[in-house]
Amino acid sequence: MSGWANDLDNLQDLVPGGDGIIGEGISLMGQMSCVACLIAIPSLLGISLVLFTVLALAPGDPFGDLATNPNVPPEVALALRAKFGLDDPIYLRYLHWLVAMAQGDWGFSFASGRMSTR
Repeated sequence: MSGWANDLDNLQDLVPGGDGIIGEGISLMGQMSCVACLIAIPSLLGISLVLFTVLALAPGDPFGDLATNPNVPPEVALALRAKFGLDDPIYLRYLHWLVAMAQGDWGFSFASGRMSTR
């Protein structure tokens, strides 16, 4: 056997679970799918952490306009910041956001004035 068929046989030896670690009855395609999922999960978590941190450290915040509006008392602006967790440390904000994303809660849209999941 030569060419890609031989490479495919060699690839099965490299896949975790090729000797039954994941399971005897799982095909090569199933093993590769498991490996891809195991690689994708930390990759997505890392990407989300980097993006969340960059956006959180960007200047300004969603309630920046309230500070310059004379009709909005400072107590209301502070209450809104506390309600949306903007006063929390960045790691707590990320954990709250990650849990909300896992539960399907995509938050409040300031543009439309309603929840983003509707």
